[in-house]
Amino acid sequence: MQTQNYPKQHTMNHKKLASRKSAITHRRLGVERLQARVLLAGDVTAAVTNGFLVIRGDDAANELTIERISGDRVQVTGATGTTINGLTQPAVLRVRKGYDIATGGGDDKLTVIGLNAFGRYEIRMDLGIGNDTMVARNLLAQRIHAGGGDGNDSITVRNSRSRRGSGVGGGAGDDTLVLENLRFGNGSCIDGGTGNDILQESNNRYGVRSTKLNIDPNTPIITPPTALGDAFSVVRSGSNTVNLANNDTAGTSAINRNSIVISTQPTNGSVTVNTDGNVTYLHNGSNTTSDSFAYTIKDTNGLVSAAATVSVTITPATTPPTAVADAFSVVKSGSTTVNLANNDTAGTSAINRNSIVISTQPTNGSVTVNTDGNVTYLHNGSNTTSDSFAYTIKDTNGLVSAAATVSVTVTPATNQAPVAVSDTASVVAGGSVNVAVLSNDTDVEGNIDVTSVVIVTQPANGTVGVNTQTGVVNYVHNGGLSTSDSFTYTFRDTQGAVSNSGTVSITILRRPVANDDVLTVQRGDDGTLNVIANDTAPSGTVAPASVTIVTQPTRGTVTALGNGQISYQHDGTATTTDQFTYTITDSNNNVSLPGIVRITITPVNQPPVTAPDTAVVNEGESVDVPVLANDTIAFDGLDASSVTIVTAPTRGTAVVLSSGVLRYTHNGSETSSDFLLYTVRGNNGLVSPATRVDITINPINDGPNAINDQANVAEGGVVNIPVLANDTDSDNAIDTASVVIINSPTNGTAVLGVGGVVGYTHNGSESTIDSFTYRVSDVSGKSSNLATVSISISPVNDPPVAVNDTASIASNVAAIVDIAANDLDLDDGLDLTSIEIGISPAHGTLTIQTDGKVTYVHNGSEATQDTFTYRIRDKAGALSNTATVSLSITLVNQPPIAVADNATIAAPGGQVEIDVAANDSDPDGGLNLGSVVIVRAPSNGTAVVLASGSIRYTHDGSAATSDSFTYKIRDFAGELSNEATVTLTVLPIA
Repeated sequence: MQTQNYPKQHTMNHKKLASRKSAITHRRLGVERLQARVLLAGDVTAAVTNGFLVIRGDDAANELTIERISGDRVQVTGATGTTINGLTQPAVLRVRKGYDIATGGGDDKLTVIGLNAFGRYEIRMDLGIGNDTMVARNLLAQRIHAGGGDGNDSITVRNSRSRRGSGVGGGAGDDTLVLENLRFGNGSCIDGGTGNDILQESNNRYGVRSTKLNIDPNTPIITPPTALGDAFSVVRSGSNTVNLANNDTAGTSAINRNSIVISTQPTNGSVTVNTDGNVTYLHNGSNTTSDSFAYTIKDTNGLVSAAATVSVTITPATTPPTAVADAFSVVKSGSTTVNLANNDTAGTSAINRNSIVISTQPTNGSVTVNTDGNVTYLHNGSNTTSDSFAYTIKDTNGLVSAAATVSVTVTPATNQAPVAVSDTASVVAGGSVNVAVLSNDTDVEGNIDVTSVVIVTQPANGTVGVNTQTGVVNYVHNGGLSTSDSFTYTFRDTQGAVSNSGTVSITILRRPVANDDVLTVQRGDDGTLNVIANDTAPSGTVAPASVTIVTQPTRGTVTALGNGQISYQHDGTATTTDQFTYTITDSNNNVSLPGIVRITITPVNQPPVTAPDTAVVNEGESVDVPVLANDTIAFDGLDASSVTIVTAPTRGTAVVLSSGVLRYTHNGSETSSDFLLYTVRGNNGLVSPATRVDITINPINDGPNAINDQANVAEGGVVNIPVLANDTDSDNAIDTASVVIINSPTNGTAVLGVGGVVGYTHNGSESTIDSFTYRVSDVSGKSSNLATVSISISPVNDPPVAVNDTASIASNVAAIVDIAANDLDLDDGLDLTSIEIGISPAHGTLTIQTDGKVTYVHNGSEATQDTFTYRIRDKAGALSNTATVSLSITLVNQPPIAVADNATIAAPGGQVEIDVAANDSDPDGGLNLGSVVIVRAPSNGTAVVLASGSIRYTHDGSAATSDSFTYKIRDFAGELSNEATVTLTVLPIA
């Protein structure tokens, strides 16, 4: 590092910066020298003297963290075995002024976080003899000093502010200084030290008269990389590897993609840092839907980014598909296409047959992925007999299977292709035929693959389908007028060699034609007919013995006589037509389509023939009996409206419906049978004989009679209701364990107890009535009607409900919080004068008003959060639960306080410099000395504001012996002070 010469008045000696005894001495700090006394034994000693925290390390390697935890409370923590005052647990001390920290010998690590010297004291941090590391951030002080020691040290100071001149300096070794977001006051100094040092700066501002020593003025401003937030999803209990560095941006130097550090671990899983910016997140299987963690990344010079958050979405666990191993053979230097997906099994979702990925390539060939689960393997011609590759497959949701292995057998290339020999077949028009095309085909090696038949040329007048297990081809004719058809095919041997194309010639045979016939017979009579007399056979001759009855007639029977004739026998019913169908076969065994024989029935005049009927009905119920369904139709049909009951039933009633159906209704008696007699008239006017209808009565168990109940209960109380006490059953015993709640109560719960007792518990609401319904069964399981239980509820006073409150307030004003606004009382109303404070706020005071509000006054501390608890009564005196009021406090910057000053001029025309800010103060931090402004100028001289914040007054030489002017000053937040007066006395010339 080069040395830059600066004007003498801006020079800060490096020894002065680095020395632990200069800058601000222990005597000025008022700190007792620890070397002169003995504290508790330990690696690090920590003590507070006169409000200053003094820390000293021994000559060993120590790791130390000093952090302000709240207000003036500071925690000192040792790591990796470092003890504090001889103890392993952290030490918490109360610091009201400044800090003096020194590490001692050894390779030490010092971390300082959030220290506040209250704007008027110094924070001093010094490294010792070893190769030490210091990281300090978020500091606020009058002055900040960070100095290196004799080793090769690393000093990092970030996000810190001082009112007056501060210093950061290296020591005698090769040091690295990293300075980011600093606001140092006037007269600050950055000193590189005497070694080969590195300075990295970013977004710093120094006051006037500040200097840099032993620093190359051409050193560029170095910015760290920026880690950007990421988001991804992972299946519950699963893992996902993502690249966090891809969207990060470099600062001055390139990103070191292998420098990721997890700064905040996830709650519901773990993270493993891999190489090249990749990390693997593993979910812990908990029932969570999200997680997050944070990370930092460095550039190639070691500069660390700010932490970025990674958001993780947890999706429910699913089962991936299973890829199953396959095997096939291929001829050396040849190729073959196989389907890998056919034997794979789906998991949670269906398999995506177009998602195959070759995860491991074959050694002796190549694989091309096609569609629908097919891949093509091409052997590379090497002298190998086997090969293999692996693949994965996804489901329709993108879930990937484990890899499966495909084994390839490579056969010698000398294999001869098989020979396909042409075939012939015949089929009836519109029919189908199976053709064993491989039966006459040959292969020199005798290794025909029966599963490899492929149709090359489709038939013109039909369709074909290949049985992939046997190689048989099924041909289906399209039913057209064509007399021939053909198609071609190939097949492979087991070594993959493809045959020539074989031709299959199909002869299309015409079916014989069974033409329709007619026959006339008298009712109840028979007749014969030669059905083949008008039939034809285009592709042969009709075989007389081939007549086959396909569908029987409805009102008779038909028999084929074996000589081309049929015999029909009518069943005697009052029908006028009938029909049946038949087929014939020609001399080539071709079967015709069915022909129809239509029969005309000549009627004979006779009364209807009725048949007895039976019926079954449940006790007390009705049944419809279709008495005409089994009766024989008369000459001109039955008159359904003529059904007449000639003998009525004795245990019920019977009526004739318009359709001729009898409706029988049992009278509910304990009888098991009944009967009646009826007649019916044909359309020819003849009446049938009286016919009996026998009725069987099934006894039916009657259910219990559930009667409504009434009960009373106090609000929020319990009552047991014996709902069965007034219920009855006429023919069976009630099952007391069968009570079922049908409609539950609205304002409480109903629970079944022993012996049919229902326990009702009111829910404490302000309702005055409630109800539920129930059913009960007898011991045979018959259910009762629905009964209602009505409940009257006597009201009881409920205590009010106090609800937690939140409020945001400013620290500089009294805030009124209406804590009762969201509280409620359902029955009596709130007593707004009854608020009782339980736990008082820690950082302010409360005043209770009479309208449900309280007034909170903040105590001016640095606290940004405060809480208190309270309870409230209703107008009946009932006391509520305890509610908590949470306050968010916005700290409001207070203006500085400018105090009047006095000065004396030795003689007329003389001048004096007045440090007007010396007695001024700022409640929140420091004064901006560069902000002093003259408000009212002096009358007898001039006043000029200097860069240091002092004012130089020059008397005008007149006889005036006094003068005055006023000024104002701002703090670092820009707040302007009051106007202060400077009074001047001019001494006369002696």
